[in-house]
Formats: sequence, structure tokens, C-alpha cells
Amino acid sequence: MKEMNLLYLVPQLRSDPNRTQFKRLKALSSKYILYMLVTKPISISPWNNLRIIRIPFTRGGRYWYVLWAVFKGLTLRKKERIHVVYSGFRFHSCLAGYFLKMMGFKWIVDLWDHPELSIEKKSFELSKTQVALRYLRVFIVWLIEKIALKRADLVILALHPDCIRDFNIEKKNVLYVTNGVDLDLFHPTKADSDRFTVFYVGFVQRERGVHIILKACKLLENKIPNLHVTITGDIHPQEQEFFLNQASSYVTFTDRIPHAEVIRLMNRANICLFSFPRRRCTDFIYPVKLLEYMAMRKPIVATNLTGVSSIIKHRYNGLLVSPNNAKEMADAIYQIYSDSKLANRLGANAWKTVQQYDWDQIHTRILKELEKHVE
Repeated sequence: MKEMNLLYLVPQLRSDPNRTQFKRLKALSSKYILYMLVTKPISISPWNNLRIIRIPFTRGGRYWYVLWAVFKGLTLRKKERIHVVYSGFRFHSCLAGYFLKMMGFKWIVDLWDHPELSIEKKSFELSKTQVALRYLRVFIVWLIEKIALKRADLVILALHPDCIRDFNIEKKNVLYVTNGVDLDLFHPTKADSDRFTVFYVGFVQRERGVHIILKACKLLENKIPNLHVTITGDIHPQEQEFFLNQASSYVTFTDRIPHAEVIRLMNRANICLFSFPRRRCTDFIYPVKLLEYMAMRKPIVATNLTGVSSIIKHRYNGLLVSPNNAKEMADAIYQIYSDSKLANRLGANAWKTVQQYDWDQIHTRILKELEKHVE
């Protein structure tokens, strides 16, 4: 079979071994030669089919990315006979892909996260005017992408289908998938027996509902005497001050740590939490962290969002609670603490469920669909 070249528009890459963008890149490069246009250096071992091209501007790379990507695409079309553009979910990638589509390229867009996440700001840093401007920008992004995505030859949607129900995209141009998990990375052992550990991993901010976790655990102080809370992930200094003031002595915060260390801490936990509130950019996602919890066979308490509830079935493989409701979360945690049979059943069923979310199965479907558009 003749080797095919793709222009791959994903400006940045975090190389955690179970992240969607890392797994997608690895799967695509197993079959196609990828010319990846980036704004920052990426720390992965070079693969035979991966050509990394970094934007030449040292400042404002993401603002120049669209024009630069269009220019490089036109150059590479002549030089490397590239006729297919594959863009990620971020707005700059989608816009560049759209413009290249207008210039005769085939365009494949991969929405493994909600596009508005790429422009999300931490609300504590914003004035009222800045908040208003943020929502204006969100609306503009939504409007542009609603227009642009109709022109894509293929939309790979790793979000709940309701996410684009108003976009009027032809069904034949959409491949519905989910995020996934590398089951080989997870080898569960017994959790800590000397304390009851509650675990969360992800961005540590109020917009992710982490303050609800602290409030819920505060309600449990006198009910669970050996309670411990581990919260792992990126935290802004100003948010750190807020959370440290809210947290009790049994709460441990860790900054971003290697994925292997995240797995180790997850393995020691008795229960894992997903606390996101209901917002347009979070309601439809299939969270990788949720699938990792399931792969570790942990009982889970998660907020009842549209995407989450298509994976977690209440009292079968997890407990669902209303978003932004500390009392419901506390009650669910206590149910698992006080009922070992429930905890074991939830963990066992989570493991059964997560088998269908193996990355290899997901990428087999994606690569099969790409054959119709690339070759």
C-alpha cells in the first residue's frame, strides 16, 4: 500500500502515556506519515512516521498559528504531495483546517475535547469586563465552529452526540467514538487499609468542582475518623491559597506529577471522585480520568453529566450525584465507606464496563474510517 502523508494540526502535546492526543498521534503514525505543526517543543521519542515542524516565531506562536499552518500546508502540498489535513479540537487548529479545506484539501477534525475548553480562563483572575469578554469570545468561537464544521469531510467526535445536535452536520460525515484507556498500564492491588483515602486527579480549580470535594469531605469529618483526601493536578498559586484555606489537615495536594505516580496514588485510594460542574464545555465529555478509575477497579462517585452518565450507571458501576451538591457527594462517599459489598460490586462492574473503552478498539474504528477519506 502506498504511504500517505497527513498534515497534523495539533499545536501542543502532553506526552502522558494514556492521554487522548498522545494515543491518537501514536495510532495515526502507525499507518500514515504525519507532518505535525507545533508551537512548542514536544518531549517524545521520535517515531519513524512523525515529522515535527515548529513555528519559527518565539513569541505569540499561537496567534500566528493559523496563518503559518495555512502557509506550511500550501508549501507541503507541492513538496510532499499532502492533500489531507487532520486538526485537533482547539480553535486555532480547526480554523486553520477550515481555511485549508477552502483551498482544496480534505479536512478531518478530531474533537476529543470540547472546543471551548481551549479558551477557558480561571474566573478568579478576571474582572467583570473580562468575564463578559470571555463569554463573547466563547460565543464567537461557537458560531465560527458551527459554520466551519459543516465543511469538514469527517468529524471524529469523542464527545456525546448531543454536543453537536444544533450544528446540522450530516450524519455520514461524523464518526462517534469515546475517549479510551490503556488497560495494560493499570494493575490494581489492595487500597490502603489504615485509612480511607478519597482521590481526585485533574486541574485543581473551582471550575472543576474541587471545592465541592472539600465541602463534602468536611461533612464527613466526624463520620469517617480515618479520612484522607489526595488531590493531584495543576493548581494556580491564587487557587492554591483559596484551597489551602478551605482544606483540613487530612487533605494532601500534589502538583502535576508523572503519570506513573498518578497511577500509584490512585491504586492506594479507596474511592475516586469526578466533580465537574454542568457547563457546556464539560457536560458532553467522556473523561479519561473516569476510565482510568474504572481500569483501577475503584468505586467511583461522579457528577451526573450527560457524557459521564453514558458510562457510569448509578449503583451498577458507580454512584452519580448532582453537580455542585456537596451533601449528595458526601452521602455517596459515606455509602461506599459503610458498605464494603457495595464498594466491591461497583469496582468489579467498573472493570467489566471499561473493557469496551480500550484504546486499540477505538483506534481500529478510526483508522478504518480514515481509509475512506485518505486513500
